[in-house]
Amino acid sequence: MRILLMLIPDVEADIAAGTSMLRLELFAGAYYLFHDRGIEVVLASPAGGSPWMGPASPGRENADVAVLRFRKDGPSREELTDTIRLDQAYAEDFDGALCLGSPGSIWRQEHKSPAASLIADFLVAAKPVAIMPSGLDLMPHGTAEGLLISGDSARTPLLAAHALIGVLDGRENRAASNFNE
Repeated sequence: MRILLMLIPDVEADIAAGTSMLRLELFAGAYYLFHDRGIEVVLASPAGGSPWMGPASPGRENADVAVLRFRKDGPSREELTDTIRLDQAYAEDFDGALCLGSPGSIWRQEHKSPAASLIADFLVAAKPVAIMPSGLDLMPHGTAEGLLISGDSARTPLLAAHALIGVLDGRENRAASNFNE
């Protein structure tokens, strides 16, 4: 199984003012859930390279086991500094995707970002996508043939990762049973 983990920074964030573009706790839990299940995770960001990751939310820096694990995990920190560009990723190369950050309008050409284009490709290919946060513009085509999971809570990335795994495991099991018949 192969998942694309898209890391989309908040373009409204002000790094100088200490406003985080993407909180570490949003990334770490989902990343390790996939990693620990043996799922290949490919990290992508708009410009590639190292996306700007903010510190954990105040009061959570020592509470989140995944964040603490990530801080001690040199290979994973190195992987995060070498993301591919979103325009280098293709939906057909993945089983599903998790997008952390707002991709913008999914279907409207005049507002389309590389993340939105890629998500549209996943949905048209009937592949599951989870997006956090949930404020999306899905007009006029909705989710096409795909499945979209979204939410806004602090636990959403981890719950979305679990949901993606469940959907993809179900598809693999159905494919295996169809093959054996």
